[in-house]
Amino acid sequence: MKAKVIKTASEYAAALARIDKLMDAKANTPQGEELELLSLLVHEYEENVPILGTRRPARNRVPRFKAGAQEPWVRASLAGQ
Repeated sequence: MKAKVIKTASEYAAALARIDKLMDAKANTPQGEELELLSLLVHEYEENVPILGTRRPARNRVPRFKAGAQEPWVRASLAGQ
């Protein structure tokens, strides 16, 4: 299989099938290199394409919280304990 950017569900399925066949490939061999490249391409596809009708939030819209940070209502309820 020629490695290329995965754009469709059928290309994704073909890449998964090829990865399955290459799982026993040794590192630093042509098969091992193909396995590594296909794994990266599949990972990128899975991160950017909704799977099974799910929706992922845009990466820049995922809330980020600092360690120990809490919403004001959480701090207020903890203060009242």
